[in-house]
Amino acid sequence: MRIAGLFEEFWPPSFGTSVGSVRDFTSSAPYEDSKEITKYLLAGHDLFSVMGSSGDILGSGETILGGDSVLSDGDWVWRGDLWFYVRKHNARLPDPFLARVREKQYLVPAGKEVELRNLAQKVQDGLMAGQQFPQAATQSGSKMARIDPFRNFFRVHLDLERGYENTGELRPTLLSFSDSYVKMIREGFERIMADDTFGPDEYERLTDIEFPDSETLHTYLRDMYDYLFNGAPEQPMPPGY
Repeated sequence: MRIAGLFEEFWPPSFGTSVGSVRDFTSSAPYEDSKEITKYLLAGHDLFSVMGSSGDILGSGETILGGDSVLSDGDWVWRGDLWFYVRKHNARLPDPFLARVREKQYLVPAGKEVELRNLAQKVQDGLMAGQQFPQAATQSGSKMARIDPFRNFFRVHLDLERGYENTGELRPTLLSFSDSYVKMIREGFERIMADDTFGPDEYERLTDIEFPDSETLHTYLRDMYDYLFNGAPEQPMPPGY
């Protein structure tokens, strides 16, 4: 897996040796085709989606929506805020990556499902190995924010956009990942089902889906657990379906 922008502030060591600090990879002059490169970075295929915004660690005070997400063109992988650092700070990118971008005439290739799934699995494995995911920091300096990959499962597969889909694909999609990832999701469900403090407010922050009370939410979670891991025939739907 090749990473564009493998800066130490943004990626944990589980993804490989960083190229150094992003501060050392800025320039006073933009690429001649900076606008086209930025569009390419924005058009990548989603591998790992994170709600919320990341802050500019170089001090502009700006925030980047979805900055902690991970995207790909089927070959290279990059963060969701890399486009911002190219546009705002003229961040330098690897020459082989730029050669690919230009060779493709700034058009992200159509993703092959198997390749993207394999890359997504490598990203998940990297997050689990590092037990943290980098989050761009505030002006005061860099910080590394822990992100629970289990909760990202809700953000990606059970959010407001996908939580009401009843296509029958959620269980086979989950089971297509590694045994260690499936085990982590199962144990995560067991934790929150046993956690009386996990309620509608936190679930809404994760998914943008509202539940009227904790009892209704936990009934839904138990039914989802049975669907995913105990062979229940129907995927449960949130309120309002």
